[in-house]
Amino acid sequence: MAEILIVEDDIALNEGLKFALEKDGYKVESVFTGKDALTSINKQQALVLLDVNLPDSSGFQIAEEITGTPIIFLTAKDTEADMLKGFALGCEDYITKPFSLPVLKEKIKVVLRRRDAQNSELYAYNTLSYDNNKKQLTIGESSIPLTKREHKIIEYLIINKEQVITKGQLLEHIWDKGGDFVSENTVNVNINRLRNKIEDNPSKPKWIKTVFGIGYKWSEHHEDK
Repeated sequence: MAEILIVEDDIALNEGLKFALEKDGYKVESVFTGKDALTSINKQQALVLLDVNLPDSSGFQIAEEITGTPIIFLTAKDTEADMLKGFALGCEDYITKPFSLPVLKEKIKVVLRRRDAQNSELYAYNTLSYDNNKKQLTIGESSIPLTKREHKIIEYLIINKEQVITKGQLLEHIWDKGGDFVSENTVNVNINRLRNKIEDNPSKPKWIKTVFGIGYKWSEHHEDK
């Protein structure tokens, strides 16, 4: 079972989460400060549950020091600005207190499934499949030609399926690595082109859904399936 690090200064909440997750079979380490979090991070951990308001630092600052390990923020701060900051830092989810433990557990499962998908070459759901190794998208019996950039976009969205991806994240992941300077409108144009290729009705997309004011997400929740 996956290993999880809890970084939460509320002792009762920290111990309650640790008990509940260990009962579900996870291996759990818990700490109470940002300093201890940075010394406890290791490559074996599959996920970090990270409080934003820590006694010695901001969870956002800690997140900037964590590379390669998914993060779910736990916080009492529910402003849009804070949420956008969390997603801009690449968090998997942003959960405000008080929260439902069963819902948190399901979100953890989603993140861990997404992590496992990063190591998988083939994605398949319903009639759509994408072979990351062959760079081949298939819908039904038809092979859909994509540009190099469209391949990058669809790979990034599929790896992070059901997660909201901001336009800023897409810009950084798809364009900034190549040293290009583009606007958010360029993201919109490329998403629309991709939708025209894979959606039955691009004006009512099933796969690439818009999260208004934030960005997009790859969805497997199709209302008419």
